[in-house]
Amino acid sequence: MRLFVVLVAAALIGVALAETAVDMCREHHGFAGESSANFTLNVATNTLKPGEKFVLYARSLSPEGSVQLDVGGRMYAADQPVVTDTLPPAPFTVKVLAKTMDATPFTFVSFVANSEDCRLPLSAANLAVPLLVIDGQAAAVYFYAAPMAPYRFFSLTVSAQQTVTAVYRYDLSTSLENAIRIPTNTPIGGQTDNMNSGVYVAAKASTTTPVDAAGVYDIARVSVVWSVPPPGWQPPRPDDDSWSDSAARAARESGSFFGSFLVTVLFGFGTYMAVRSAYNYKQLGITTYPDFIPHHEVFAACFDRCRGIAGDVRERVNLPTPAMAGVGGSGSAPSMSSQRRGYEFVGGAQP
Repeated sequence: MRLFVVLVAAALIGVALAETAVDMCREHHGFAGESSANFTLNVATNTLKPGEKFVLYARSLSPEGSVQLDVGGRMYAADQPVVTDTLPPAPFTVKVLAKTMDATPFTFVSFVANSEDCRLPLSAANLAVPLLVIDGQAAAVYFYAAPMAPYRFFSLTVSAQQTVTAVYRYDLSTSLENAIRIPTNTPIGGQTDNMNSGVYVAAKASTTTPVDAAGVYDIARVSVVWSVPPPGWQPPRPDDDSWSDSAARAARESGSFFGSFLVTVLFGFGTYMAVRSAYNYKQLGITTYPDFIPHHEVFAACFDRCRGIAGDVRERVNLPTPAMAGVGGSGSAPSMSSQRRGYEFVGGAQP
């Protein structure tokens, strides 16, 4: 009987000490210094494409705790991501060691930066990943959220202390340039077309300047909550930096060269009018409206001309001309030039 108890205890200890296998591009939780902190990392390939990097990151979930990574027998700095071009030959062991307190709860995540083939799965729980600046470039991290039957509506959130550049799309056929942007720290809703499609997310730093020497820009937390669409919900539309970009892109997508050209001309003209008006008002001291508006005489003449044409048209179709205030119902409107004040030069400069 005593021998049986010893054998059972040895078996239980062996199971407790056995290493867990963790796949690359996944998240793993455990307690530093315990059995869940020793695991082998399954890496499909040790070959990277240009611009890609292996990233291993362990983060303490306790404010008082600190953890350190041991990757294949090599120790790394505590609470810092491991960014490398090569990993030890497989299979190799990863250990998460407690630095300040025993059994520190931690989360471990591994991914390949700038690789769309390595997509981290999303859930309702926040997935925390470091956004890095590697070799002077903001490194993208890719995620994927599968719909949860029977729900197809999702609420996607990317949270961070810094501003994060993040987008999502419904399938891989849509380019990242045409993907829908995600505002930092603001949930955005969407709905998949069917249960076979998902949500593909990409996030990276909004600048090439990291906040620390290890190249860390910020810790982004990404989550997706699936539900039924709320009443009155409308699908989001892709947004660009400005209305002019949106209009220009719509014109380009419609295949209309004239539409794109017209939008460009109108935007340039509007910018010129605003800048010139501000210059006349601030620099030349022309503060009287509409004197500070450039070319206002031309606009007034055109307006008068249009009024005259409209009056001729009304007379031809025998429509009575409405009485104007201050004209005593004479049936004819005074000219625009008689109503407006005279234009004079202010400060010796012409507006």
